[in-house]
Amino acid sequence: MKNTILLFFAICFGNIVYAQIAVEGRVLNATTVEGIKNVKVVCKLMNGKADLYTYSNDTGYYIFENVDTPATLYINHYGYKPIERLVDKQYIYLVLEDNVYTLNDVVVTAGKTQQKITDVTVSISTLKPKLIENTNSIKMDAAVENVPGVNIIFGQANIRGGSGFSYGTGSRVLMMLDDMPILSADAADVKWDAMPVENIKQIEVVKGASSALFGSGAMGGVINIRTAEPTKLPFTKVNVFTGFYDNPTNPNFKIFKQRQSTSGINVFHSQTNNNTGITFAIYGLKDDGYRQYEAANNKR
Repeated sequence: MKNTILLFFAICFGNIVYAQIAVEGRVLNATTVEGIKNVKVVCKLMNGKADLYTYSNDTGYYIFENVDTPATLYINHYGYKPIERLVDKQYIYLVLEDNVYTLNDVVVTAGKTQQKITDVTVSISTLKPKLIENTNSIKMDAAVENVPGVNIIFGQANIRGGSGFSYGTGSRVLMMLDDMPILSADAADVKWDAMPVENIKQIEVVKGASSALFGSGAMGGVINIRTAEPTKLPFTKVNVFTGFYDNPTNPNFKIFKQRQSTSGINVFHSQTNNNTGITFAIYGLKDDGYRQYEAANNKR
């Protein structure tokens, strides 16, 4: 009889220790109370087995089909404070709080090596893609003009009021794309329509002579456009824009019978496949302009 009772308690105790349950829930933002997608949720097991992990979907939902309790759920997601929760029930909300980091911008243009912007001895400004999107800059020259001290005059960059272009000698402001000079071979001027406004990591502007590093073409300064590298998660962006030019108040200046308009689209996609990065972009712009003979129809 004793052996039977002991066997009964052993079976019950074993079921408690090695019980398997399905654990599910949602990963939420503590501020907005909305689901966070693509968050890696790690289930740490205490029975010596390898840890389990899964990713939250578009609504923040996650699930583990079979979990040996006791166990803990752990998340360390960029931009949020780490969190760890004991698995004490089958449905668990994982609420993440924002973790604010104070980071210095890293620039390359000032010294051809990566430096914190606070360590740079020359005057340099950076322009982030978020500002370009917020201002709806559909062309690169309009985006660069958002940098204080930079003006675009007759299609050429001028920094701090200096003369940026001279016919016959070319631009005095060096334009670069990912550290490579991209001034045209014929007139040594900037072709703004060839710049990938849809794929920008940041724009670095050196406000001062940099001839010692980049040659005589940088007497007035340097504008370096840095494109974003593909990430592990596929990224796709589609922008559609339209607008119009209003009629002038003075009828003597009205040269078009109908209202002039502008419209366009840009599509960008990037991803990595094993060790290969892939980027793909389509850009189209149709601009009637507000003056005669200045219409634009660009595609790339």
